[in-house]
Amino acid sequence: MRYWSLLLCVVLLTSLARAESAYKAQYGWGLAKQIATPSLTQGMVIDQNQIIIAETAGLERRDLNGNNPKLLLEQTGIRGLQGAGSGANLALAWYGRDVVNPSGLWWRYQNKTVFALDTPYNTFALLEVGGLPVLVGVTQQGSLTGVVVQPWGKEPETIFQTKLNIGALAANSVDGKIGIAFAEGYRNPQDEKYDLRFLELPSLGSGAVRSRILAPAVYLGREQRYGMAVKDGSLLPIWWYETKEEQNLAAFTKQHNPRLAFFEADKVVEFAPPTAYIGQIGKSLYYALNNQIYAYDLESKQSRVEITAPTSFSFAAVSQNRQMAWQSLQRDGFTSQLWFVDSSLAYKPNLIDEVSKTLGWNPWFPFQNLFGQTALSLMLATLAVVLVAPVVWLLRGRFDFGQGAWFGAGIAVFLLLLVRFLGGNVIATGWVFAPLLTASWLVVLGGIGVGGLVVFFQRHRLNQIELGATIAASLVVLIGTFFTVFSRIGFLKF
Repeated sequence: MRYWSLLLCVVLLTSLARAESAYKAQYGWGLAKQIATPSLTQGMVIDQNQIIIAETAGLERRDLNGNNPKLLLEQTGIRGLQGAGSGANLALAWYGRDVVNPSGLWWRYQNKTVFALDTPYNTFALLEVGGLPVLVGVTQQGSLTGVVVQPWGKEPETIFQTKLNIGALAANSVDGKIGIAFAEGYRNPQDEKYDLRFLELPSLGSGAVRSRILAPAVYLGREQRYGMAVKDGSLLPIWWYETKEEQNLAAFTKQHNPRLAFFEADKVVEFAPPTAYIGQIGKSLYYALNNQIYAYDLESKQSRVEITAPTSFSFAAVSQNRQMAWQSLQRDGFTSQLWFVDSSLAYKPNLIDEVSKTLGWNPWFPFQNLFGQTALSLMLATLAVVLVAPVVWLLRGRFDFGQGAWFGAGIAVFLLLLVRFLGGNVIATGWVFAPLLTASWLVVLGGIGVGGLVVFFQRHRLNQIELGATIAASLVVLIGTFFTVFSRIGFLKF
């Protein structure tokens, strides 16, 4: 028992050199709290001291603690809720799906709800320009697909038409200037090709629209959304990017290689794996990856994990007051958990959080992670023994000095060091199982050291039996592999 206690202590200490995970919250964020269980997972809007969500019965408002629910609007079939502005100038927009009446875009402003656009396209954007809400949508216009812009209280104006399909639309404005980005292209059983088109309007109603294709785009379907950031008075489209060569290859293989990127100063800047873009706070772009929220700084061009959630994300939203809310879809495919977090009270990590960060665990479930990680590490360590033991048994008969415990231990040490060397210098870093082969050298040497101590204390017994060398090698491999796997298995990302 004393050996396993020593083993675990050394793992915790030595693996500190490779800490890569994150706390529940850091960089000033508070602890996230679940505030509701909505019946739909179709977006939310944060407005000052309230959150508005889509429910089966219609639009519902709650305070930031999830209390005092109030039905703002009774309507079924609400999809993809968005918001713009705040307080008395808050505008809401959504796609309404109705089997009886026409499906299309609805919006609500100053307690007035209006059907805006009859369209089969559920991709749209809502923004605020000059203090008034502006809706950007997509319509079918005969054989053409059109992009329309509609200020509140006015008729929609078509600013762009194409024979191709339009999806993943996003828009934003700065200084009265409007930028609209979307995927434009086609998909059929034989081929597909999408590009990012960017429309620029110097002002509403000017009629002067600058249209250009910026780069190849990856568009997966109706639920995908791109983004539009603002930096120093410029609008930066955010989308799923792949190179022209990758796009041409995907035409035959149907396998894309997207990355989340933005377009700045006529250059493509890749900044994240293909994932959901959430929004912008100040100079940071927020995106969700698995169960973590990252912030990408537009100045330093660096990403960092700011929030770790218990589950993955389905819809998320941010506000400029450094508030964030998200929905995590549950197994029934409709309901979700609604979470909220802000920076009014920064979270202070405890000892369990530190251990979770060190070992790559989800800090919300440390004991479940401990059990699962220990079991998997023992299984992989046992598999390594099964592979190594026959090799040592065959080699021991080839050498006169191959009967003792140190012969087997030496072979085990050599193999463990060789695997670590090859893992760190040969194995591709993009391989999903690479973390298992790239443990800290301190962890590897610590595992070898503990395994060597076990063999040292049992050397007399091992030297007296025929399989002493094989058992010694097995002990070193078992303990050494457990050390390396246990310290890194929490960083596997599927």
